[in-house]
Amino acid sequence: MVWWLLDDTELRLAEDALRVERERTAFLAEVSETLSGTLNVERCTEATVRLAVRHLADAAVLIAPAAGRGLPVIRSTPEGPVHGTVEADPETVPGPSEALQGVPVGDRPVPRPG
Repeated sequence: MVWWLLDDTELRLAEDALRVERERTAFLAEVSETLSGTLNVERCTEATVRLAVRHLADAAVLIAPAAGRGLPVIRSTPEGPVHGTVEADPETVPGPSEALQGVPVGDRPVPRPG
């Protein structure tokens, strides 16, 4: 009688990593396809909120750069994205002011061309 013992730990880890990477690639392809389908800012913000709720969170709020006196806000609802405006100063809350400038929180500001 012969017994073969096979350690398949590496195989399982590789299969799990491949599955995760395929899911990530599928998500990025969906985002790319959805957002590149239009140059309309309103449709892109709505699509971003929908994608976030579908893949990343239970709810989403997108704060756009200031347009006039308020901050345009798009939030998720069960019926779909809803547009609104918030009278707030992004400088009073840590994070949003950097995010609205395109700077990740905790990172050094990236020099802008020009």
